[in-house]
Amino acid sequence: GAELGEIAITLRDWNKTDDGESINTDCLPDIWSDLWPVEDKILTLTSKFQAARREHGYSTGAVTRFHQKMANLAMNAMQQELREMKQAAVTLPAPAPPAFAPVKKTIVIP
Repeated sequence: GAELGEIAITLRDWNKTDDGESINTDCLPDIWSDLWPVEDKILTLTSKFQAARREHGYSTGAVTRFHQKMANLAMNAMQQELREMKQAAVTLPAPAPPAFAPVKKTIVIP
């Protein structure tokens, strides 16, 4: 769970507005279109798993293995989103360099 949260925080932080006070939501539809099918798959598999367990009984091992598989599906999807976001960031133009005020300094030679 913590790793998924860190990826989500990174994706969110990359979409903050220049003032850092808000989040630019322009990328959300693309993220949703990628993640919702994975979420649907996890929900469908979970429903089937629960039905099978009700019929055949639960075991700690089976539940643990299923949980790990679903966590891997979610993690792989989020990692793909992170890779796509990084690639998009690399293709953006570089920001303008900062403008520094000229410094007037008098050098005194003894």
